[in-house]
Amino acid sequence: MGKHAKHYFGGVVGADPLVSSAPRTSGVFSLGALGGDGAATSDDLNWSDVVLLLDGSSTTDLSSASPTVTFTSSGISAGNSGGKYGQYIDLQDSGYITVGLGQNIGANGDPFTVETWARFDSQSDEGIFNLTTTGSFNNASNSISIGTNGTSWNIYHDGGASQQVSPGPSNATWYHVAVVFDGTNLVYYVGGSAILTKSNHSANIPAAGYSTVMIGGYFSTSYVMNGRIEDFRVTDGVARYNGPFTPPQEALPQATAATTRPTRRWGGMTGRSLVESTAGTGDAN
Repeated sequence: MGKHAKHYFGGVVGADPLVSSAPRTSGVFSLGALGGDGAATSDDLNWSDVVLLLDGSSTTDLSSASPTVTFTSSGISAGNSGGKYGQYIDLQDSGYITVGLGQNIGANGDPFTVETWARFDSQSDEGIFNLTTTGSFNNASNSISIGTNGTSWNIYHDGGASQQVSPGPSNATWYHVAVVFDGTNLVYYVGGSAILTKSNHSANIPAAGYSTVMIGGYFSTSYVMNGRIEDFRVTDGVARYNGPFTPPQEALPQATAATTRPTRRWGGMTGRSLVESTAGTGDAN
């Protein structure tokens, strides 16, 4: 038989790999190096709908929407190590964060998702966040919020109604907390499981939507959080979670598991597949 034709693999010339089984010691071994992984933002299929993202590494919004972020106390610090998946913002029971979103989420019944990782250092009556129609806590008749009363999850929803859900959070424990409106139902999630569903809630959502989110408190400035938040994200127009889900491991990436591609072998040369997995790491859609 004649010699086999030579084949090319990422610039490596060699015999047909179906015949030659000798390991290669040169050439391109990591195919990711040929093109690289995309920027983190491109890994979130709903990135264009994100109107606020605070990852905790700084007090700066990372979204492209450029909302107005105001910290009400110099005691609030950012960039501390030891968060759930990285950095966190420490509210220290001394202040809260006011964010003018620059657009009204939920307007005209549009879906939205508000989510964060949260950890209480101690508990009494304190909130994690409060969606309002104004830049003030004091409009409970038109607000959506979640926090703790010291023993239970304390939840406000439009109409000024509040409900308590037990068991409540423990101290020194990170929880993924999300509030999702899908255009019909309003659902409160903790750890990827629904703890309260307000069915057919669209009539209670203000037609003008919510212009402001207060982070680190609810109802009034008397209920400021003694704890930490990380990866606080608001997505307008998308109900990211429509049932039980595995909480995202970080704010970004979300949708493309670019670092977990299967390993492939070419004639003894090992590299990642050029076909990326589009399985979600946390999003339900």
